[in-house]
Amino acid sequence: MPSAPAEILKFETLLIAIGIYVIVQVTRKMTELVWPAVNPGTPRTTAQNYWEKLVLPLAPVLVGIVLIWAAPASVYPTWSAHWLWRTLLGTMLGTFDSTLVRVLKAVIERDFKVEVKEELL
Repeated sequence: MPSAPAEILKFETLLIAIGIYVIVQVTRKMTELVWPAVNPGTPRTTAQNYWEKLVLPLAPVLVGIVLIWAAPASVYPTWSAHWLWRTLLGTMLGTFDSTLVRVLKAVIERDFKVEVKEELL
């Protein structure tokens, strides 16, 4: 019987994590383009505070939950067939995704001495 971490780190779940990143970034860029009040280049507003401190941190988690619920049963591990475990798995993948991006940014900046601009993330 495979262990839980081995079941979670399947190729399909890693694709979901990449999908979370892409969906969140496209949604973020489109929203900032359509609604200039939340764009980081504008003067600080209440909408921008909510956007940066509430919506952006929660977006990967919410997208992770939606994607794992929309995924076919072969994608998520067998132990997560219950709705609560699937929700926790989606939350974990969304959190994993945003943490992975920050870690990769730090590694690239440290090892390659290259500054990664925020708009690339």
